[in-house]
Amino acid sequence: MAEAKNNFLKAKMNQDLDDRLLPNGEYRTAQNILVGKSEEDSVGTVENIKGNTVLSSTQISDGIYGPMNIIGYFMDATNDRIFTFLTDFTGVDIENNPIASTPSDAHCSIRVYSINTDTYSILVEGSFLNFSTQNPIIAVNLLEDLLFFTDNRNQPRKINVNIALNEGASHYYKENHISVSKYNPYQPISLVKEIKETVISKDPATQTIFDVEENLEIVSGMFVVVLDGNSEVISGTDGVVVLTAVPSSTPGQTTITISQLGYDIEPGYTACFLASTMTDEADVVTWPGDPDYLEDKFVRFAYRFKFEDNEYSIFSPFTQIAFIPKQDGYFLGKEKEAVSSTILSWFENRINNIELIIPLPDKANKINSSYKISSIDVLYKESDSVVVKVLDTINTNSLTSENPFYTYSYQSRKPIRTLPQDQTVRVYDKVPVVAKTQEISSNRIIYGNFLTKHTPPDVINYTVNFQPKLATCDYPDFVEYPNHNVKQNRNYQVGFVLSDKFGRQSDVILSPVSKSTTSGGGFGGSTIYAEYIKDDPPGSGIHDPSFMPNGVQGWQGNSLIVQVNDPIQGNFDTPLYATPTGNSAGFELDKTTSTTITETTYTFTVTTSTPVDNIPVKNNHLRGKFIDYVEVTGVDSSSAPTYTLTVSGQVSDSYALNQANNKDLKFAYVINPLGWYSYKVVVKQTEQDYYNVYLPSAFAAENLLEDSTDTNSKVSYITLINDNINKIPRDLSEVGPDQKQYRSSVRLFGRVNPFV
Repeated sequence: MAEAKNNFLKAKMNQDLDDRLLPNGEYRTAQNILVGKSEEDSVGTVENIKGNTVLSSTQISDGIYGPMNIIGYFMDATNDRIFTFLTDFTGVDIENNPIASTPSDAHCSIRVYSINTDTYSILVEGSFLNFSTQNPIIAVNLLEDLLFFTDNRNQPRKINVNIALNEGASHYYKENHISVSKYNPYQPISLVKEIKETVISKDPATQTIFDVEENLEIVSGMFVVVLDGNSEVISGTDGVVVLTAVPSSTPGQTTITISQLGYDIEPGYTACFLASTMTDEADVVTWPGDPDYLEDKFVRFAYRFKFEDNEYSIFSPFTQIAFIPKQDGYFLGKEKEAVSSTILSWFENRINNIELIIPLPDKANKINSSYKISSIDVLYKESDSVVVKVLDTINTNSLTSENPFYTYSYQSRKPIRTLPQDQTVRVYDKVPVVAKTQEISSNRIIYGNFLTKHTPPDVINYTVNFQPKLATCDYPDFVEYPNHNVKQNRNYQVGFVLSDKFGRQSDVILSPVSKSTTSGGGFGGSTIYAEYIKDDPPGSGIHDPSFMPNGVQGWQGNSLIVQVNDPIQGNFDTPLYATPTGNSAGFELDKTTSTTITETTYTFTVTTSTPVDNIPVKNNHLRGKFIDYVEVTGVDSSSAPTYTLTVSGQVSDSYALNQANNKDLKFAYVINPLGWYSYKVVVKQTEQDYYNVYLPSAFAAENLLEDSTDTNSKVSYITLINDNINKIPRDLSEVGPDQKQYRSSVRLFGRVNPFV
């Protein structure tokens, strides 16, 4: 039979005719061809392309754990590679269970297959990926080196392909490593130094000397609060206990002398030593700062993190104003100009050196690996400016401390740069909780059909009140902010804002309690009125004994306090980051047996009456000492009632105590990375107009009104001089053109009166 040859110059496919009847220039079928066509002409081209290759499951989806299911893929035609998303876990659809998670023994992986080299590499691997065959990867995009993907089960995520290829599959091993939204620094900078030590012995004769474990940072002048093991012990008889001496003693111990203690000390108690980090170093010869820079400024401080892909977190909460006036705000009897000019020359900031204690989510020398934080920006903001400036940038590779904080010494230096406005108004990352689709346009990632945040609770059961500032281990506000005070004659509304670990915030949540009280009453609802504290009896200077038990000179100001009566309960619509499980009620520790805590184990002995169901099990979480929560990876019950838990990090020291009745400490948690993680208390106070008027003198007399028939009527004459003239607004309605005297509707309250 003759061989039939034909060409395909017409580039026309014809499947109507038999192969033997095809005209010249046409073809019946074709494989591995690419047809090209000009936009303007009718001319096209046909060329052969490389055909498909069948890959075995070993090359794509098999591994050391056996075969896995491909739940998503992405073809990178530019670099001839295929990204695959794999899992061997089939779980509940996240829409039916918002707190569903992949167990630790499941296997999830992201791999890339190179067509040119016929090899694959594991980019990310671990159960934390939380993949499930019930939730396939819906959308994948590659933007330069960043691979974005979403599955409507987890929050939108991304990985840096080049980093994963160079560093290996172990580079990404936590949710915060791969999330598009970044970790939210929810804690403010602390301006108080706190040292906790265990009391070793005491002097039974004086009750003022005891030994603690050696700590060279304990110095004379610090405030002292002692805990008896369960609750805080009331401080000394004069309200404030001051450390008077720290003599050198036995090696390994420090002997502390305390004046005016007022209570017994027992071995085993915990001593808290507190000191403000705000000091005046102007007289120190070697101090390198500018002693006058902060003198006329009201400054706040914050920080933010920079991550490995050059992304920044949102700002942390700012501190309160770092301000302590000269003379500590006291008249020393020599301020004659205050009477003649109403100017207080000493009311300037005496602070010029501040140690900013920045809280970190892990040990300082580990945050580069555990949170991929490459640097820390220390932020600075003045009260009369809307811009935020950067004081310094700290490279985390230089951090070597084992502590979960970094101390930055600010020595009254000028900021190095100003942040753009779009950073100052950025209060959260606009990344949804879950999204069903995504796309890239103009180098921007766009999400569609998404959920912005979980549903917050309708109310939180809390009450609000005022009380004098405290100096305790948990509330050192008197030490941290000695001259701050709640403004009086104001209405305050207090609410809660919940936030997840990545900065997504709820609306303001209020209390269901409707009762409203004044500062002299008990706890009230979310709105409370702070009235002026009055002399009782008049002229005594005591100013309400309930607030000033030691007189006005011993009063350090008031603080706003919130008492939460019921915990927030997580549910289907309101998942919590850490949800207590059924065995979270706690257990009674046997005090006769020591409790051992290491970086990887937690060994404890329970009483015989403790139910076995209350013991944590594998995959539960406990609170950590250096990180928020650690996972229980194993339980050894062979020596029951002594148990040894293998954990992923060191547990909190609170677990070494008998905490069975501590409502804030649970013994088993289930973690949901997208649940509500932290909170902040927000305060609304709309009465911003007030006038501080300083008067050199006032003249008071009776019956000076010409038409007055009231024998009890009094008239006081005051003189406004200097800037005080313009502080009181005049009533300018219905005034004549030649009028020189004006009335005012402003009501004045005498707050600071000279003693006669």
